[in-house]
Amino acid sequence: MEATLSILGLYNYQPAIFDSLTIPTSVDRETLIDNIIMEAAELELLFPNADILGRLIGNWSKTRLAAWNRMIGALDAEYNPIENSDRYEDHLEDYTRDLKESDNYTRDLKESDNYTRDLKENDNYTRNLTDSGNSNSSGSTQNSRTGYNSGDLQVTDSSSSEDHSDETRSYTGSDERNKGYTGGDDRNKGYTGGDTRHTVIHTHGNIGVTTNQHMVEAELKLRQYDIYKLITNEFIDTFCIGVY
Repeated sequence: MEATLSILGLYNYQPAIFDSLTIPTSVDRETLIDNIIMEAAELELLFPNADILGRLIGNWSKTRLAAWNRMIGALDAEYNPIENSDRYEDHLEDYTRDLKESDNYTRDLKESDNYTRDLKENDNYTRNLTDSGNSNSSGSTQNSRTGYNSGDLQVTDSSSSEDHSDETRSYTGSDERNKGYTGGDDRNKGYTGGDTRHTVIHTHGNIGVTTNQHMVEAELKLRQYDIYKLITNEFIDTFCIGVY
């Protein structure tokens, strides 16, 4: 059955019918249009009016754009066709160790506020020793004799003496002893560090549920299609009458 009006005939009359066609950025517009015209040239259009068809093509392509982009992502995905398992495990562990005896692992052991030992044996002696004395002594001596013609004693001579001594002994002095140790001790024994571990495990291969031969056959069947063929088939199903 010969088509009354095909997409080729309408395109020759009005090429602007594809102006509103919205397609993924990776798809070449002229290639897609040529492929649609070639595949649907023998089929009758469901909407033979150029203005109406142009508007409907624009609306249809906008609603299908997201799906086409997903199709392209699936068709262009990189994978090994004979592997049915491809799993990644990514572990990132970040440890930060901040071991401290105080908040900052700063030991500030102090005998005073600043751990300053100011140990002093400070004796200040002032000695004012005085040994003072007064000594007074006096005495007299009298000699007497008896004469040959008398039995009475007669003073022959006399002497007297007086002794006075005033003695003061004093010692004034001081003794200052300073036995001191002044020092400080500031100890900071701290460890601050980190440990980062990054482990990536990639497990892939054939887990045995499907043979390699079956996976190759499925890959060959999939590659019979491309995004141009997929969009063209959708166009035919939407805008053409599938009767030859």
